[in-house]
Amino acid sequence: MEETATYMHVGVKLSSNNSSKERTREQCNKGKGMLAGLSAVGVRSTALNPIISSQLWETVCIPSMLHGSELWCNLTSTEVDGLEKTQKLAAKCIQGLPMRTHDEVARGLLGWANVKSLIHLKKMAFLRQLINAPIGTLARQIFIRRLYEFVFQTSDTMKGFLPDIAIILDHYDLYSYLEEYVTESSFPSKAAWKAITKRSVFEHYAHVARARLSLKGDVPRYTRVHGGNNPFVLYKIAKTNVLYKSNLCNLARILALPCNDTYIDCDLCGITYIDCVDHYIMQCPMLNDKRDKLWDMITDVVGVHVAACLFHKSESEVLDIFLGKRWELVDLDVNMAQAFICAVSVGIKGILL
Repeated sequence: MEETATYMHVGVKLSSNNSSKERTREQCNKGKGMLAGLSAVGVRSTALNPIISSQLWETVCIPSMLHGSELWCNLTSTEVDGLEKTQKLAAKCIQGLPMRTHDEVARGLLGWANVKSLIHLKKMAFLRQLINAPIGTLARQIFIRRLYEFVFQTSDTMKGFLPDIAIILDHYDLYSYLEEYVTESSFPSKAAWKAITKRSVFEHYAHVARARLSLKGDVPRYTRVHGGNNPFVLYKIAKTNVLYKSNLCNLARILALPCNDTYIDCDLCGITYIDCVDHYIMQCPMLNDKRDKLWDMITDVVGVHVAACLFHKSESEVLDIFLGKRWELVDLDVNMAQAFICAVSVGIKGILL
């Protein structure tokens, strides 16, 4: 019988030395290759709306890159980092963000969780598939036997799916569902389990992402304007205001910029600043004429009363509103808010050109 170093089983590469590094490397390369292929059909910052590109990445690339990940166990930190880098590359290419953009910001603007979280979701979905499998199937029989071996600790060296899924469930405070199944043979329905796991995973990731950004401390504007698990509101507006798509995406890129950690002299007016976005859009005296045009555009769209309300707010509040935060602060309905932000995107482009 011929021996080989690797063997392909139902689309998953197995290694004779139980190492998964080569398989993970190939999956990363597959993801990058598919991203390059999709860029030819518009998945890039200058073509499709980022929300559309995001949906293509999640429905075409992620299932292929993470194929078989339900059974990936004991991944090393190097392997996880490789998968994360592929996803981060996709997020930044889709939005046209600089490579130095914080990873949490790049993912957050698209409403993504990290790859590790996606693998956890796939594993928890697979758990329910095993539990709900027909009683006579071999997969379910093996699962039930190994489950009771794990629960009653009849094996001290058990490896594989069961120990892995137990750690994941405990990580998200969901282990009680497995205990309930063992004691009462009760488990949530498919729809309920999907909702429970998705909510737990995304809430946990959002909490971790906020903590990391808070520690870094150089993107306070992003955390004020956009802190949820949904795609950025300006990307949604760009779907219905196609002519302003480029300008609106520019505002998202401005929002993603980190603040400087040192003071810099403005090359136009000579004033020292630390926040380039705030200085050029709101303060630089050499750009007053362009800034006046922005306010004229705002007045034409929303009227003198709303423009006056905006004008009397602090510069920080106004800039946050310009970049997509809480239009209800200036009493705008949905349609007026969209017209307002489209006008702002044109005006800010004029200031920065």
